[in-house]
Amino acid sequence: IMALVPMLIDIINLKSAGHLRILGLALGVKLFADMHKYRMEMDYEHLENPQIRLLADRAITAYTGINEVIDRIIAFAVGVVNVVIYSFIIARYNVIIILIIMTIIIINFIVRKNVQEKLYDMSKQIQEVNLEAWAIDRCFETYDYGKEFRLYNLKDYIINRYKKTQKTLLQYNKTYFKKNNKAGYLSSITTNIQQFLLYGFFVYQILCGKLGIGDLTIGLSAAGQFSGKVNALVQAYLAMYNDSLHFQDMEEYLNLPNRNKECGHKHPVFRKDSVIEFKNVSFRYPGSERYSLKNFNIKI
Repeated sequence: IMALVPMLIDIINLKSAGHLRILGLALGVKLFADMHKYRMEMDYEHLENPQIRLLADRAITAYTGINEVIDRIIAFAVGVVNVVIYSFIIARYNVIIILIIMTIIIINFIVRKNVQEKLYDMSKQIQEVNLEAWAIDRCFETYDYGKEFRLYNLKDYIINRYKKTQKTLLQYNKTYFKKNNKAGYLSSITTNIQQFLLYGFFVYQILCGKLGIGDLTIGLSAAGQFSGKVNALVQAYLAMYNDSLHFQDMEEYLNLPNRNKECGHKHPVFRKDSVIEFKNVSFRYPGSERYSLKNFNIKI
């Protein structure tokens, strides 16, 4: 069974992989087209909002990764089958082996899932700083603002903003990798504890005469494969959970209020007596004390 099951699963995967990948590509094209259509219909004020732009970028990730999502769903389904089959094999020796392996893996799963949520939230903050860094880099790469830099002496201001954003990005990335590494260290420690407990269990069973020496090699091999299959199942689930975070952003993005779509079918009608008139209109940009328009009057 240990030899045939992986082979059969590989054959099934090879048979279905091409068809599923083509299906995934077709689905991705359709979803991506729907996304662009939605963007062209949405209110212009949303397009100018940097927070909504960041939300849109995260939503697009859900569309572009549709093939990977299909692969993970397949991997999860295969993982379930593998775990069930290997559970019966391991249970032949002792259910305690399953309990040891499952306990260690559940601990790793809880920690990794918690870290994954924190890292995703942190990636949003990194994304915001990256957008500011992109805008500053554009100032260096193009000559569009050359006149303003010299006219208002903005060189030091832009350089300081550049240093500040890069320092913030460095700090975020340090924290990001630190959190990720902590989960990796814990996984390494718990894996070694698992191996120690399994060796101890099998040696104890042999000393008590319940198992033969030959069972040690076969039992440890089966336990190792079972552990690997459960880990693969957990990793597939965590990958799908991470995808679900992107799909939540996609859902939030697609549910933004859209006045343009609601009234886009209405067209203005102009007659000979049609008039556009502004009376005492004043306007100033947010954060500015100076009015760009004040008591503006015009009739068209």
